[in-house]
Amino acid sequence: LDSANCSFHFEQEADSALVFDGAFALRGQQKLNFNYKTVYLGQNSKSLFNLVGTLDGTAKKTSSEIIDFRAGAVNAEGSETEKVTLFSNSAQNVAEPIILCAEENMHGVHSFSSGHLDPDAINYLRARGVKLEDAKKIISREQILQVAKLCKNEAIIQEIEEALK
Repeated sequence: LDSANCSFHFEQEADSALVFDGAFALRGQQKLNFNYKTVYLGQNSKSLFNLVGTLDGTAKKTSSEIIDFRAGAVNAEGSETEKVTLFSNSAQNVAEPIILCAEENMHGVHSFSSGHLDPDAINYLRARGVKLEDAKKIISREQILQVAKLCKNEAIIQEIEEALK
């Protein structure tokens, strides 16, 4: 798979809750365009969006995450967190967070972390005879499996584990 587009649009009514956990690992020249929008329509609606991933080679991930608080979404809460590890200086991670607000009494947060691999983690694995490329695969695999295990469906987890081998 060289390129993928993912788009999600959620509309939340009163007292609703949404949790979205996603993961990706891109390498070579792979590209991912990820668009996410949550529209808060009702009181006390809440969402938590978490995305983790790794980028290697000249891979590129672009994303647009929109939190849209509409009038009447009193006490609504929206939180977006994205954590991306860059394995290459040529990899690109572009995030475009947007918070729209037509309601005064709400809480919206976007946090973004993009950085290079922890040298201590690489050195730990390399000291045990693991090649650099294999160390990157191990770290990517573990990040994805942490997210996969949140679904609590053993068949899906096994399918993901097989795909990561």
